[in-house]
Amino acid sequence: MLERAKRGDVRRAADFYKLIRGSFSGNGTAFAGRSMDIRRFFYLIWENSRRLKDVVIENKDFESLILQYDREDAFIYCDPPYYEAECYAVAFPRRDHQRLHDLLAGCRGYVMVSYNFCPYICELYKEFYIFRVARPNSMSLAAGSEYEEVVMTNYAPCTESA
Repeated sequence: MLERAKRGDVRRAADFYKLIRGSFSGNGTAFAGRSMDIRRFFYLIWENSRRLKDVVIENKDFESLILQYDREDAFIYCDPPYYEAECYAVAFPRRDHQRLHDLLAGCRGYVMVSYNFCPYICELYKEFYIFRVARPNSMSLAAGSEYEEVVMTNYAPCTESA
């Protein structure tokens, strides 16, 4: 979009929203073969703007961001690029996975992190509470396909039913 004719911020945001909504798995590179009317999304754009009106969005390295907000009553959730599992536009090498772990292991607040299930990640976060979960695999074309993930916390989650 940036290479096309200049557009106002609102129009560019609407174009981006349409691009993401119509792309396979929201990655912006593969698209479904169905038509879309941007007017259908106006309500969703309005709803999202209301929900995000008090949200601060920051673009910085995870280390400086976590250090900025970590305190005893903080809840920090991380969903890093999965380890050796999927292609990402931004590199996240093994040393960054280690750096993220080391930072989260020292947090004062409550930490939750989700990853793909693999032996390296489970060993790396072995001092955390680790829960294996399966979710529908939206990246697969096979019906009923599931993807195994782990959710890890630095606190004991409540396991009692309400």
